[in-house]
Amino acid sequence: LYIIAALATQTSTYIVYNLSNIIPYGIISLIVSTYLMSIKVSRYLLERKNKFLSESDQLTGLLNRNSYEQHIAKLKEDKDKVISIAAFDINGLKLVNDNLGHQAGDELIKGAADCISGVFNSYGHVYRTGGDEFMVIIEGLAPTSDELWAELEKRTRCWKGALVSGLSLCMGVVTSKPGDSIEEVISKADKLMYSYKEAYYRKNDIKERRS
Repeated sequence: LYIIAALATQTSTYIVYNLSNIIPYGIISLIVSTYLMSIKVSRYLLERKNKFLSESDQLTGLLNRNSYEQHIAKLKEDKDKVISIAAFDINGLKLVNDNLGHQAGDELIKGAADCISGVFNSYGHVYRTGGDEFMVIIEGLAPTSDELWAELEKRTRCWKGALVSGLSLCMGVVTSKPGDSIEEVISKADKLMYSYKEAYYRKNDIKERRS
């Protein structure tokens, strides 16, 4: 636009003089602004990466315990909100680690993460909170535990790894009642999950319950 306007109103000598000054300064300005923008983009990407690393479990890609505890802290601020908690544990992980090695154990953990997230991602947030421990936070009512268990069991039955032939999970789902604290709901879900785990070991005639 400048060149068109200059051609219509100014002498050629004046135009050449202006362009000889404008073009170098324009190039320098473009280089500087591009460099500053690249720094901002790099800083933004680094911040996003650090945030992802601080909130994500590196083995499974799920949210980690740090993220879980942050979510719990926020939920404590709204005591009237209905919360559903699902607690999970892998059956026989220690046996797999002892007999097949930790690489097989990691494969089992990743398989459990895939099955749990495949069922629960549409309902809430899925976390790996420990070695073979997983939690799901659902803000609001969850589907019935029978419906969730049927869907989860279907996925675990179909799962097969390269090192491990099968996967078994135990689950406890509890929805808060008026007056329940978030800690009470978590404790109830844990106890329910471990009662199913004990039943699994009795059914399979395993004398000592292991992870």
